[in-house]
Parts: sequence; C-alpha cells; structure tokens
Amino acid sequence: MGRAPRGPATLRLGFLVRLGHAARGFVYVAMGALAGRAALFSRRSATGPAGALRWVFRERYGALVVAMVAGGLLADAVFRAVEAWTRRKRGFFSWIAPAGRSAGAALLAFTAIRVGQSLRREPDGALLREAAGWILRQSWGPRSLLAAGIVAGVVAVLEIAQGLTGRFRDRFRKKSMGRQQRAWTSRVMRAGLAAHGALVGVMAAYLFRAGMESNPRDVVGSGDALERIRKLPFGPGLLAAIGAGLVAYGLSQWILAVYRRAE
Repeated sequence: MGRAPRGPATLRLGFLVRLGHAARGFVYVAMGALAGRAALFSRRSATGPAGALRWVFRERYGALVVAMVAGGLLADAVFRAVEAWTRRKRGFFSWIAPAGRSAGAALLAFTAIRVGQSLRREPDGALLREAAGWILRQSWGPRSLLAAGIVAGVVAVLEIAQGLTGRFRDRFRKKSMGRQQRAWTSRVMRAGLAAHGALVGVMAAYLFRAGMESNPRDVVGSGDALERIRKLPFGPGLLAAIGAGLVAYGLSQWILAVYRRAE
C-alpha cells in the first residue's frame, strides 16, 4: 500500500501556530494586567512585552515561563514564514501579511530571549529603535518607515472597526463550542481587537512621524504608547480600559490556541 498523500505544509505545521497563540496570549495578559495596575497607581508604569516578561521572570519559575514563551513565539515565526512561502505565488497581498506576522513573532521571541539572558532594564522600544535606526541609514529607509506607519495605521483602524462592529474573521471551530461559549468568545475577541487596534494606532502614528523626520527616537514601543495614552485627557480611565482589553486580547489568543480552525 502507498503512503497517504500529505496535506499542505501549513496544515502539517499547525501545532506551531497554536504554540504561538499561547505564548502571545501570555505576553498580552501580563501587559494588560500591568497597564491596569499603572492606571490605578500613579507611581506604577505601563510597560511593553520586555517589561512584562521581566516582571514574570522575577517570579517563581519565571525563567522557565519566559523560555517557554520564547519557544512558542519562535514556533509561530517559523509557521508564519512557511505560510508566507506557500502563498508567494498568489500575489503580494497574500504573502505579505503572514510575512509581517512572522517578523513580529520573531521580534517578540528575541525580546523574550534578551530578558532571559539579562534582567538589566532596557528602555521600552529599544529594539524597535535600533531596527529603525538601521533602516533610516539606508537610502530607502525613510520611505519604508512611512509605508510601515501607514500599513500599521490601516491595521489599527480595521481592528478597531472589527471590535466595535463584531464583523471579524471567525477563526474558531464553532462545532467544538457551545452556544454560550461562542457568545462570550465573540465578546472577548471584540474587546481584545479594539484595544489592540488602539495601541497599534498610537505606535503607527509615531512610526509615521519617525519616517517623516528621519528620526528613530520618534519610534515608540507598546509601553511608551500606553504611557502616552495615560497622559491624554481622562488618560487613566482610557489606560484601564485598554489594559482590560489587552487582557481580553491575550485570552482570545489562548482560545485560538485550543479552538483554532485548520486553514
């Protein structure tokens, strides 16, 4: 008897993206919890992935948890890279999204690895600014940052709109979930998308500004973006709402890790 035909590479490697969802969910739950704490206590600061993972690292078994997060994010980066490669012949817009997700997962994984190597506190967004500085030294750099800021802004608007309207791509296996489970999953997903979109929107605005002024110091990480939100009118309330939304976003990633539909 011959061997059964094997499915597409992305189906065979589907477990990698589940690991990625679980790891990303942990990062966003920690970020959201710290943002909520910062909204309640003025002496506390909101922080990005590095600060959140550093906070976890100091806890019991923290080093193991951070190592697992790094591994999950690297697995996700590999899956997204394979996904982009398999879609390369379908057109630019088919492969660019998974390629971007792969780069984002790899950046998060590298952040986790750096936290695991040293507890030395680095400025929020330092890795992003280093990358932006290298890009701006190239002849095509400013235009690339402008384009990246525009793309990130579009993503932010889409996520906020999806969160507010509830019209988002359903990636869950509904048959494996009860009616009430589907209902609260949808609400969690909507809150998470809206909060994540708001955070990405702030970062996109500063990324666009960095391209306009050719200044990598204008690039902000998610922690700096949250701190800027806190300084707005009614900022602490906005920060608390976004913190709760980021926790919801992290929870939605965990749900996807379990119920993600094969694509």
